[in-house]
Parts: sequence; structure tokens; C-alpha cells
Amino acid sequence: MQYVFAASREDGNLDEYRLAHHPTILRLIANVVSAARARKKPVAVCGEMAADPLLASLLVGLGVRELSMPPCALQLVRQQLEQCACATLEKVATTALQCSDAADVLSLIQSTRQAK
Repeated sequence: MQYVFAASREDGNLDEYRLAHHPTILRLIANVVSAARARKKPVAVCGEMAADPLLASLLVGLGVRELSMPPCALQLVRQQLEQCACATLEKVATTALQCSDAADVLSLIQSTRQAK
């Protein structure tokens, strides 16, 4: 993310640009998924974003179908994903792509979780 935004890790004024749920990052992921689908290639996400239940739901909504995470995260992510239909996750992800900042995305995905 620091390279996408050209934001130094040391600059505390740029914390928003280190958030995986920033709309720019989500749009980048959506573009990668779209290009991969056109070429019949899979997209996998691993690490902290995949291991976060809310962000994993967002990734699935964006079209990511392979998530890699530490074993300790599997149960929570699986439970979160089982609670929503893929079509619902896609609607939330589409809305998230239109958000203006990471705080709006976080609010959206948290409200979606509470609405269940």
C-alpha cells in the first residue's frame, strides 16, 4: 500500500493510506480480479487482510476466491463467510468501491455485519 500511495511508513499523518480497506486499494483489487477473470486466472490474497473476517468478506465480494491465512483465523473467517450469500457480499463490495475513504468502508462493512 505504501507504494500505491507513495506514502512513507514513518509519516504518522498518512495513517489512512496504510489501511487495507481504503477504497483505492479495493478498486485496485477489483481491477486485478477483473483482469484475471478475463484471462481465466485465479486471484489469491494472503496475510492480514485475508485473515480479518470483515475484510475477507469484502474480498469475496470483490471476486477473490482464494484466501490464505494462519490456521488460527480460519474458524472466524469461515463463520463470517457462511453468514452471507455471495450476492450480498458482492453488493456490499460494489458499494465499498464507491466510498470516499477508509472510514466510510469500515462503517459500511460493520453495519452490514450488525444487520445480520
